Amino acid sequence: MERGERITKDTSGENEVKQAKKPYTLVRKEITYSKVDGVKSSEVVKSMDESHNLFLAGSSQKINSPFQKSVDQPSKPHKPPLKFAKGSVNRFQKPAYRVKRASMQAIETHRLTKQNISNLAYKSRRDGRIESKVAYKVAKSEVKQAKKTYTRVRKDPNHSIVDETLQKRTFIKAKQTKKVALKTKKQAIKRSGGTIRGNVAKTIAYEGKNDVRTRIESAVVDDDMLSDLATARQKIRHTKGNVHTTKAAAKYTGKATRWLGGRGYGLGNRTYNKFKGHGFKRTPKAMSIPHLAADSIRKRLVRLKRSKTGRVTGRTVKVLKILSNPFVNFLKNPLGLTGLLSLGFGVILIAIITSVVAMFSTTTQSDFDLSDSWKLMTYYDRQKSTDKADYYTQLDDVMIYANAKNDDYQPTASHKFKVKKGDWLSKNGTYGDWLESLWDKLDGNPDNLKVPADIYSDDKESKDFTFDKAELTDFKERLEAVTEDGGGKYPQLLELENPLYLSNDTNNYNAPLKVVKRFGYASKDKMFDGTTIQANQGQAIYAALDGKIELDKNGSTVRIYGDKKTYLSMINLTNIKVKENQEVKAGTLIGYLSEPNLTVYYRKYRAADELPPVDQSGIWHKLNIKQGWTYVNPGFYFAKVIYLQNTSVMTDISSDATKKAKQIAEMIRKHEHKATDEGISAFLGNWFVESGITPKRAEGDYLNPPVGASANSWDDEAWLQMGGPAIYSGAYPNIIHRGLGLGQWTDTSDGGIRHTLLLDFARSKNKKWYDLELQIDFMMNGDDTGHRAAARAILLAKESPSSLAGNVQKFWEGNVGDKTKERADAAEQMYKALKSSDSGGGSTATIPAGYEDKVSPRPTGSIALGNAYPFGQCTWGAYNRLKEFGKNSVSTYEGNGGVWWQTAQSRGVPVHKGNPKNHEAVSFPPGVAGADLTYGHIAVVEYVNADGSFLISETNADGKASGLRAWRIISASDAMNCYFIDYS
Repeated sequence: MERGERITKDTSGENEVKQAKKPYTLVRKEITYSKVDGVKSSEVVKSMDESHNLFLAGSSQKINSPFQKSVDQPSKPHKPPLKFAKGSVNRFQKPAYRVKRASMQAIETHRLTKQNISNLAYKSRRDGRIESKVAYKVAKSEVKQAKKTYTRVRKDPNHSIVDETLQKRTFIKAKQTKKVALKTKKQAIKRSGGTIRGNVAKTIAYEGKNDVRTRIESAVVDDDMLSDLATARQKIRHTKGNVHTTKAAAKYTGKATRWLGGRGYGLGNRTYNKFKGHGFKRTPKAMSIPHLAADSIRKRLVRLKRSKTGRVTGRTVKVLKILSNPFVNFLKNPLGLTGLLSLGFGVILIAIITSVVAMFSTTTQSDFDLSDSWKLMTYYDRQKSTDKADYYTQLDDVMIYANAKNDDYQPTASHKFKVKKGDWLSKNGTYGDWLESLWDKLDGNPDNLKVPADIYSDDKESKDFTFDKAELTDFKERLEAVTEDGGGKYPQLLELENPLYLSNDTNNYNAPLKVVKRFGYASKDKMFDGTTIQANQGQAIYAALDGKIELDKNGSTVRIYGDKKTYLSMINLTNIKVKENQEVKAGTLIGYLSEPNLTVYYRKYRAADELPPVDQSGIWHKLNIKQGWTYVNPGFYFAKVIYLQNTSVMTDISSDATKKAKQIAEMIRKHEHKATDEGISAFLGNWFVESGITPKRAEGDYLNPPVGASANSWDDEAWLQMGGPAIYSGAYPNIIHRGLGLGQWTDTSDGGIRHTLLLDFARSKNKKWYDLELQIDFMMNGDDTGHRAAARAILLAKESPSSLAGNVQKFWEGNVGDKTKERADAAEQMYKALKSSDSGGGSTATIPAGYEDKVSPRPTGSIALGNAYPFGQCTWGAYNRLKEFGKNSVSTYEGNGGVWWQTAQSRGVPVHKGNPKNHEAVSFPPGVAGADLTYGHIAVVEYVNADGSFLISETNADGKASGLRAWRIISASDAMNCYFIDYS
């Protein structure tokens, strides 16, 4: 029986045949509809034969099955391949099925093509072109081979239908791969500038088109109607050439519209209030209808943009742009009244949109120009810092002010301005020079630091640095709107989400990210291209944007490519949870921090037309401006950021106070060995202001006796118990008993009894209350529970000393607002004092005196065989010296200096914290003993002293990567925070 013919009914075994036919039918359907590409034909045939035999065994009629192999019926001759009878109903030949299958194949082809084209963005144009050509050649070869195989199988008289199905699918898939490869190849060639033949053909076609058009227009010049049409077409072409001018006009039209609208509304509002009996006054702006409406719109836009709906809307807009292209093309060629009306409407619409966007934006510069301006200001900060003043200008306010004053400016572009109000001549320079003059106005006098508001609102300043009344009103409204929206200072640049917390953790997610090391110049000649965000070691890190994952070979860096022109790098990660080329959404868990603080780098592709003009003053070189992948400031793209690095003007601290600071640091670490230099410096800065770091101090002791101190006052209970009114002639009744000691511990009317607790603690220890060691012991173990907890939290923190000094004042002393700046400056000074004293006075070029005979063997200066570390880096020098000691287990893939101990530990190399031994490698975590805050440091222990301090040799301690070895003595206290590696 041929397939397609009907089976004659035979009621005498009908039920048995149906039951036996079920598994046979199921297997046929499974083979017909399943993806059999990965299934062995022998296995499929075996399953079919078993089901077929069951069918035959249960049937009263012997039916010749096309699926039955000749081995099952050896006595019968093989029949030729079966064909469907004419007119039979076969679903696979139905047009609907064939259309559906073709549609599915087209969709899959489009998806694969789009994916391949998207991957081209991560390769150079040359590599993309070469790889796509090779892929197309391979695909052509595979199609040819698949076709041969399929033809051979079909011609084989003993082939099974399964083999034919498998080979047919392979052939179809090969053709699809070839089609995708061809489209990818064409796109890669187009992306790399096209072929010479193609470009020549395009040029010839374009010139030919122009020539034909010119001839036609010349031919119809005598015809009135056609000549008008030709003239109109020429005007349209001229209009297209003036698009840039039109855009500029639209921009200024928007400004004029806002100005006229504001003045018109003001007059109407005053008139309305006059008739209502409220006087000829304008309604307060906070209650006005335009302000409330604009405020509501801005808030909705911020929420929408940051929501999932906003992201979906962004994709929808792209679709609408594609759909609206025909209408846009029509509007580009207006030949009548309708076109003119459309143009007028478009100008008005652009003006309205420009007005709304201007109210919502704080900057008008491009991403690259804004980052260039930021870098230039950090350059001035570093260049003009001295021993007295360490400048870290709060640049967010400066960027917003400079954009409001200069609009879309570029630091290297020419600019004339007057530095002072009374200047006769303008300075002929650049906008970079304008920024330097602004820096001088803000920070030029360290004893009178200013903020931008002090400049732009000062009538005595040059008009090139100030706003008129209308500009000032508009500027303040923008700042107010941004503050109320809560979307950060750059709401138009929100691209990155909080990498430390998920959105369901509302409080932490919406809290500002704390930047401990900002983007820009980190020293006079060294640029830091990333941003370091305060975070805890082991903290979970989440994707800050949607994109594709790329894993770095070092195993600790993850890159997320948001699109063809953007990617974010996150370093110092461990236990990474994502895979290469994985597509992730913002909020996806990436991994965990291997050390304190998260460093991120954000890069965008800068096209040639986005480069600023080259200047003659060297700004271009200082900013390292170039075409291609360019680092931008990540802080612009997060919702909220605060910078912990602040300008610090140093107070003169005596050498005695410096020695005492080191002594106190040692005492504190006896109680909390993990205390950081930053935390200790915060307390020392506050105590310097409060008591001069002198434990034998009491409130009002500088006054004349009996209120002030005499020789016998320090142990006089009555004198110690004096309160505020007795000391300050009736003032300060909240002071019950005077403040004592380093922290001026006081009994207060709100229930504080820290004065009493100190005296009781001294009695319990049988010591004087003004004993220095006792007061440190009291701070850590005798104070009330809340203040002890606050002290430990601050001592363990890794923020800047100045910011921690504020925490000491607020949470430990409870004396907010009293000499805050002096405390912050003193904390920074103390931090430097601790660093200089703890490191034995810094690195020296020669072996320190007294150690000459203890360093053995002496360094030879040779480069060890196999050293693959960058020349001059600390890792390079440590590898060379360890090899001289015969430490052959050290490898060339240990990572940054601060993580050598982790890499070694993972390889089974002995690692211990503290207690150094000669000839061990010492790994400094970030910030320890002056190590880099991002990468840490690595050195070699040359000699260990009896008191636990030790001599190290190192390279690149000065950041110059010269390859010269230096020497330094590290204190025993710092040794407790270092990791020592025995590479024996």
